[in-house]
Formats: sequence, structure tokens, C-alpha cells
Amino acid sequence: MHDWYLLDRVFISFILYGVVGVLAWEYRSFISRFLNRCWPVILLIAGAALIWVNFELFKFPFPVKLTNAPYYKPSMAIYDLAVIMLIASLAVHQIQRNQQITQTIHVMANYAYPAFLSNVFWDQLLWQSFGRKLTAVHPTTGILAVYIGTWILSFTSAIIIHLTWKWVRTHILR
Repeated sequence: MHDWYLLDRVFISFILYGVVGVLAWEYRSFISRFLNRCWPVILLIAGAALIWVNFELFKFPFPVKLTNAPYYKPSMAIYDLAVIMLIASLAVHQIQRNQQITQTIHVMANYAYPAFLSNVFWDQLLWQSFGRKLTAVHPTTGILAVYIGTWILSFTSAIIIHLTWKWVRTHILR
């Protein structure tokens, strides 16, 4: 597997997720019923797969390298699909009960990709400015501060850029 680790960067390795996603959408009423009934079993599968993934990773010396954690391993694929199904199960639950948070998630989803694009910028800015030193002294606090700060700054910048561009389009470029 060390020689093939770049395979998970090629589209063919993600085809399983694409096919499953298309099938889930086409058969969404069946999938929704399935997820409502079987989420506890899926949670057990996700937990077991997480243990399996970690067991495999701990066979390698520390620090664990990304080359030892490719997405195309069966343990990782099962874990990924189980977590995706758990998230879908939560979404189905919220949509069926028409909960207010569903609207908030829908609005925030519009900003997810732009926020993703600025994620590394904000992460590196926070890490270089204070995160590294804080993590050396208080690991949990440092990691949480950088993670939460990155998330907040990424979404905030995506929203500000979107609103600014919208204003420019309506007031300047009309």
C-alpha cells in the first residue's frame, strides 16, 4: 500500500461514494425509512470500523503519516460510509420534523465550499501566530482554539466576501 497511496487522490477512488450518493438520492424514500430504522446499527458499525481503522494505524510507527491512511482501504471505506449514513440519518430526522436548525444548515451549506477554500489560509495564520505555542503548553486548548477559530474565520470570510460581491454587483456594476 505504500506504493499506491496516491491512488486516493484520483477520481476513481471516490467513485464508490458518487455511485452510493446517486443511488441514495434516486431511492431517497426507501433510504430515509432505512436510516430512521437502522441508525443504531449504523452507529455500531461506525464504532467498530473506527476501532478497526485505529488498530491498523497503530501498527505503524509514530507519528502516523497520511501515506499509511489511504481512503481506499476497506476499513476506511466502511467507516466513511457509516459516518455519511449517520449524518444523512440526522438530516432525515431534522427534515421530517421540520426543525428550525434545518434552515440554518441549508443557509450555511451555501458557504461551505467558499469557507473550505479559505480554510488552510486561516488555519496557518492562527497556527503560526499563536496556535503552535499554545498547543505546546496546553495541547487540548491549542488544538480547539485553532480548530474553532479556523472554522469561524473561514465561514465569516466566505459570508463577508459573498455579501460584499453582492453589494458591488447591485450598486456598482448595474
